[in-house]
This record gives sequence, C-alpha cells and structure tokens, in this order.
Amino acid sequence: MNSLEATDSLDHANGPSTWIDRRSTIPLYHQLFLSLRDRIFGGEWKAGELFLRDSDIEKAYRVSRITVRKAMDSLVGEGLVVRFRGRGTFVGALPVSDLTKISPEKPLDFKDIEGEYRREIVKVGKVLVSKQTADRLRVPDNHQVSMVRILHWGGKTPVCLEAIFVDNFKWPDMFDPKTIEQESVSEIYRRRGIKIVTVRQSVSAVIPAPETAKKLALEPGQPSLFITRVGYSAEDTPVDFRHIFCRGDRYVLTQDIQP
Repeated sequence: MNSLEATDSLDHANGPSTWIDRRSTIPLYHQLFLSLRDRIFGGEWKAGELFLRDSDIEKAYRVSRITVRKAMDSLVGEGLVVRFRGRGTFVGALPVSDLTKISPEKPLDFKDIEGEYRREIVKVGKVLVSKQTADRLRVPDNHQVSMVRILHWGGKTPVCLEAIFVDNFKWPDMFDPKTIEQESVSEIYRRRGIKIVTVRQSVSAVIPAPETAKKLALEPGQPSLFITRVGYSAEDTPVDFRHIFCRGDRYVLTQDIQP
C-alpha cells in the first residue's frame, strides 16, 4: 500500500496535493472545493494571505474554468476566502482551534514512549469524508463526520499525528474545542455511553505528505508508520475510524495476540 492509497482526502490536503478522483460520483467542482478547503484548514495559508489564482488552480488540478469558479463560489460561501476585484482572492478567518493539553497519564499506546506525554489538538471540526473513510464507518460517500486531529508528544519529540472520525449523524457534535480541551477522547466516549469492544487495524510503512512529515519533524522522504484503525461496538457497529502517522524511531506498537 502506498501513501496515496492509504490516506483520506484530508491527508492529500496536508501537502499541496492536486488529487481528484475522476471516477467518483462526487462532482469535480465539489471534490475541488473539498481539496482546497482542506488545504486551507491544513495551514497552507494563513488568514489574510493571498490565495491561489483561478488559472493556477485550473492548471494544477487539470480542471475547467467553470469547475474552478463553482469550487471558489463554495469557498466564498463558507467565508474561507474573500475576493476583491482588481486585487485577487484572500484567505478569510479560519475556524481552526489550536489547543494543547498536558496529560498526567500516558495513554496505553504511549506507555513505552520516553518523556512526558502531552497532546496538541491541531484541528477540531466537521468534514465530508472520502470514500475510504465512508466505507470504514459504513456511511454514504461524502457523509458529514466529526473530526479531531491530535499530535502526540513524548518529551520534546512529536511521535504520532492522529485523525479520528465519528459519524456526526449517529453522535452529533462528538468533538468540540471546549470539550476536547478538557477531556480525552476515551473520556468523551465514556460520558456519552459509547463503548468500543473490538479494534481492527492495519500497519504499513509510507512516505507521509510534506505537512505531516513537518509536524512529526521527519526529513523529506523519511518513512513513517501508518496505522488505520476501526473501533467497533458490541453490535459490531463502527464507532470511529482513525488514521495515525507515527515516527518509526519513537513509536512502539504493542499488541496482545491470542494463539
């Protein structure tokens, strides 16, 4: 599995990706809107900075001018970009939360990692998922989910970048900035009566997107571990889907395997 096959549309947004699935039933303009929106949310531009020109988007994504215009209209409609005649397009105010929490106890996944554990909440919000995430959560394509992206630290070293997706229709507003600042994900689940009894995961080595590599302090082209993980309830219903990029030189994956 390569990094493109292993990642969600949000991960394509971690770098300046121009990926669009032309076989998808989702209209090209909406895919383009999602890609550009995710690149904005991923921090490629700051609020107030000059955004891409329509002609640059058209060339990079290999789409028509009308496709670009419809995608840009959607970005304008959400207030993510502002267009000024004669001046260009600028990034608007971004609803992104940058929160940090020092945790007194290490999560089980990090019990073998040296240094004081802390987590950094990189992003909280609602997103429309790709087909891969939709399949894992058993929801329709382009379905809305709650999402939190967390950077896990061991001492002064970033160890894992984790994204967690939960069906927003079944469990509305699972993650919000104020709550996630005070509680861990497992605590939020416990308070809402959600119990994960089975976890299925796969582990591979990939070359992460540039922004992901930067957050993990990896050199360009340096591989990382890539973990996809689905948590199920007692009724074998998917509760969440996670994709996790980890430094191979820091993260230790420990599992109990029944013979």
